[in-house]
Amino acid sequence: LQKSTAITALGTAAEASPEHLAELRAAYVKRHPYLEAFVADQGTALVQVEVTSYIVVGPFQQVREVVLPKG
Repeated sequence: LQKSTAITALGTAAEASPEHLAELRAAYVKRHPYLEAFVADQGTALVQVEVTSYIVVGPFQQVREVVLPKG
């Protein structure tokens, strides 16, 4: 465990907008083709996350926050 690193992404999450849904589903299935039926299911929602910062905890409990530029 002394060599492990944990990363937490912080930001705002929302269900993908209908105008982007087809494009996002295609990208998801391209990366995870075995989940095609899951993504196509009516009960599945794709969520977009706008990450604003990352909290990185490294060895010896060293903590850093990486804040992304807005925009």
